[in-house]
Amino acid sequence: MGLLTVAAMMPKSWEKRLIDMATTTLRDQDIRWADYVFISAMFVQRKSVRQVIDKCKNLGTKVVAGGPLVTSVPEYYLDADHLVLNEAEITLPLFLSDLEKGDAERMYRTRKQADMSETPGQEGLDECNKVQNKGRDMVACIKKIQAAGIEFQGGFILGFDSDTTAIFENLTRIIQQSGVVTAMIGLLNAPGRYYDRVMIYTAITFARPLPLEAAILGTISVSELGWLSAHAGRTTNRL
Repeated sequence: MGLLTVAAMMPKSWEKRLIDMATTTLRDQDIRWADYVFISAMFVQRKSVRQVIDKCKNLGTKVVAGGPLVTSVPEYYLDADHLVLNEAEITLPLFLSDLEKGDAERMYRTRKQADMSETPGQEGLDECNKVQNKGRDMVACIKKIQAAGIEFQGGFILGFDSDTTAIFENLTRIIQQSGVVTAMIGLLNAPGRYYDRVMIYTAITFARPLPLEAAILGTISVSELGWLSAHAGRTTNRL
């Protein structure tokens, strides 16, 4: 969920200011102006998120962090004042309600899934356990939103293990038939703990040292990484 959508869920009485750091510099006066800084980011933006949190803490402004990155590795962002994780459609209203009562918790999580579709491939939905999106006519769902006068901007993901070459034609057909104005197509990344496993497998298989980043992300100790790196060549033939 984008920060513009998050802003629309907040009380109308709040003054809000959106800073898109892809096009705008976050200034100290922007941080000082705010009572809370809300951060949402993906894994590729992790260094920027760390810089923003550190800057906010130094300037004495509270931080509310969420989005795919923080949800994947919340233990790396425990210095944020509040973590609103998983699906913001579910967890953000809970946080806002508690905040209004002066009793906001440090972390909000949910196992529920938001009612949205990510891929036209039914096998891909099975693979990522998005069963709530199966069996839908994606074009009909998009047309229903458009009929209410709402512009639909689609975010689609390629790269599930179950994807075949047919996914390209299917995705193109859906975008053209539905009249999606803006179609953002991203490649699936392996976040957090899955990233760790990929890096370990790569190191063992190709006898290459593991990157320090795998240790930072969290599920393996530095000593374990050292052992795997040292024994990578000897264990290659066992896989």
